[in-house]
Amino acid sequence: MPTPLTIAALTALAPLIDHETWHWTAGSWTQTFAHYHFCIVFDVKTGKARAVQTRSITEPGAHVYKRNTGNIGISLCGMGRIAGKLHAIQEPQIEVAAKLTAELAHLLSIQLADVHDHAHWATTDGYGPGSGHRETRVDVGTYEPILRAKTAWYLDQLKTGKAKREHTLALY
Repeated sequence: MPTPLTIAALTALAPLIDHETWHWTAGSWTQTFAHYHFCIVFDVKTGKARAVQTRSITEPGAHVYKRNTGNIGISLCGMGRIAGKLHAIQEPQIEVAAKLTAELAHLLSIQLADVHDHAHWATTDGYGPGSGHRETRVDVGTYEPILRAKTAWYLDQLKTGKAKREHTLALY
């Protein structure tokens, strides 16, 4: 587990981090990977999701070909077939990912225009869906519009003071 960060440490990091990227793991709801900074797990028994920090945000991940520096990777656990059953992304995971994204964007002064899924960055860099490149990833794609809308709402709540940070993370 990475060392938790304080708000002061996050403020100091702000000039070094300028974007966030959403992914899915293509595994089970509980399988996390250390090349993302945060994984959003889902507990099928409770129906709840939570953010698990798997890498320090001071350390670049290995989650977006060509775009890891200054990029926080947030991955929703799922979209893999386990024993023949698809572990599809669940609504609670989307909520937690949106809250986490908004909270980090607010604390680090990241613009929502600089938050995308992996497929967006891949297409921008010429290796996205349809390119035939070996690093092609589809990732969150179909979930990006709802993630973006929910993140925008949470970010507005934080910026206007209508909501306080929920400390979605174990950062503080």
